[in-house]
Amino acid sequence: MVWKPEIEEIERRKQIAFALGGAENVRKQHSYGKYSVRERIETFLDEGTFSETGLMAGEAIYDGNQLVDVIPCPIVMGLGKVGGRKIAIQGDDFTIKGASVGRMYKAKLAYITKMALELRVPMVRHLEGAGGSIKEIEKMGYIEFPTITDYAMRHLAELMSV
Repeated sequence: MVWKPEIEEIERRKQIAFALGGAENVRKQHSYGKYSVRERIETFLDEGTFSETGLMAGEAIYDGNQLVDVIPCPIVMGLGKVGGRKIAIQGDDFTIKGASVGRMYKAKLAYITKMALELRVPMVRHLEGAGGSIKEIEKMGYIEFPTITDYAMRHLAELMSV
């Protein structure tokens, strides 16, 4: 099979994403009496209805040309059903970098918000975050506050008016 190595690499990256912030961070989340983000979403939705999107978004870490690790984006999102009705849903994953809100997070939030708006379905947000990414703020040299010009905020405002 010509694409076997690529398919195996995609599967490996999916497994990293499914592991959230790793077994130790998930255990820590459980020790606080909290579910992981996927557990919260699965508990909230009708059984077996969650269809995740954006699973493989994350920060890749390479050693030369070799992928060493991937830090998944700390937002899990997709479509599911509640009481048989389709909804868009997203949740913060506090097992990854304290669910830091960086640019990738904002892009995923904009995507799921726009999806809910275009599909004309309600959106549920499971929030659990601690604020902005200090590392990203240091790198940029300033703090970005959400504005109505941000895609996520604009779509969220539109969604709330529908």
